[in-house]
Amino acid sequence: MIKTKAIVLSRRDCNDYDSLISCYSLDFGKICLLAKGLKRPKAKLVGHLEPLNIIDLMIIKGRERDYIGSAISEDSFLNIKTNYYLIDIAGRGINFLNGLIFQNQADYNIFLILKDFLTELNNLKDEDREAEIYLIFFQLKLLDILGYDFDFSNCSVCNKESIYFNFFDKEVLCQDCLKTKNVSMTKIIKIDRSIINFKKEILQSNFKDLEKIKIKDGDLKKMNELIEIIRKII
Repeated sequence: MIKTKAIVLSRRDCNDYDSLISCYSLDFGKICLLAKGLKRPKAKLVGHLEPLNIIDLMIIKGRERDYIGSAISEDSFLNIKTNYYLIDIAGRGINFLNGLIFQNQADYNIFLILKDFLTELNNLKDEDREAEIYLIFFQLKLLDILGYDFDFSNCSVCNKESIYFNFFDKEVLCQDCLKTKNVSMTKIIKIDRSIINFKKEILQSNFKDLEKIKIKDGDLKKMNELIEIIRKII
């Protein structure tokens, strides 16, 4: 038997009465476990194994697949689960995480930032604009922790201030080097300097500091576009 803390990412049916639980654990990273009999009417663990729950988990080694011996929820984040807007934000964060990580690769910082993300979301009110900012913060921090972040500040060739990103060669360029290299504009994306500065400010902050950062709606859209670019090229 192995004990660890975990955050439930998803739950899906398996066989007539069982379920497969995907979670991010403190000690083992992302794992998928069998929850035996979870679909039975009187299953004791069903409430503890809801997606987004933080749980104290006991894992039992099986021949073909490890399974859950016990699970006790530490926090269920009920405010998120009763708010469709916050559910959507949390779901987008979980999907982003799933697209970046692999099974059985533990990282304490990922567990911590995921827990903080859900905790701060749970403290928000209906349709709070800060939820979108929290999502961007969570995504940028994940990219940084995993080593997928790109520094768009300076030209990759001459180190001058850059404003273009060549996504084909994964390099940032200033105006002069763009002309010198004669790169096709179909491979180039222009990056707003204010978004580069915004990105730096976020990465140097924590969730509590985000309240002090002044963010325009247009900047949120541009930052989402930049994150999507990074996601596609990693």
